[in-house]
Amino acid sequence: MAFHTFSNTISHYIDTFLISIFEGITNTGLYSNYKTINNSINTFIYQITSSIKDPLRSIVASEDKEKIKISISNLSFLMFWIGGFCCICLSGLSNKFIALWLDESYLLPIPAVVMTALVLYLSVQNFFLVDTYYSTYSYLGDRKSPLLEISTNLFISLILGKFWGITGIMTGTLCYYIVQTYLRTKKLCAS
Repeated sequence: MAFHTFSNTISHYIDTFLISIFEGITNTGLYSNYKTINNSINTFIYQITSSIKDPLRSIVASEDKEKIKISISNLSFLMFWIGGFCCICLSGLSNKFIALWLDESYLLPIPAVVMTALVLYLSVQNFFLVDTYYSTYSYLGDRKSPLLEISTNLFISLILGKFWGITGIMTGTLCYYIVQTYLRTKKLCAS
């Protein structure tokens, strides 16, 4: 569990650290505006969907695999729609909101905004998958996955951050969530 917590903590803070290295403190502040909006939306979605966690855990503990699979599929479909709606809205409205709130000089380029919205989408999409992964104790003996996830994030962010700046760093974080989704789904299907 410590490896998973360590990987999760690093992935949340590595973006800001690398943006300050490659782009400077000013762009880190610009990125923080978008991250604040994303965190507010993520917290709001968590408030809505957190009441579903306990019934899902009860289903995982007491039902057969087919019922569990159907429940997770239905919840994943729900999160697909919620996350997709938020991602599309953020991609189209974040810059307009920041321009209205602060000024047009505080805007990030559109590719960086889209990558930030996609990262939010994947974190929302993984909400029940990660909870099921931990509630079924699938993380036991799985020390390689978090190391692979964070090394993917770090490696891709370092390489692409030099060329694309914030967009490259966010691409590394997006790859982190893709690898996390793949590895945890694979582990859940095996158990």
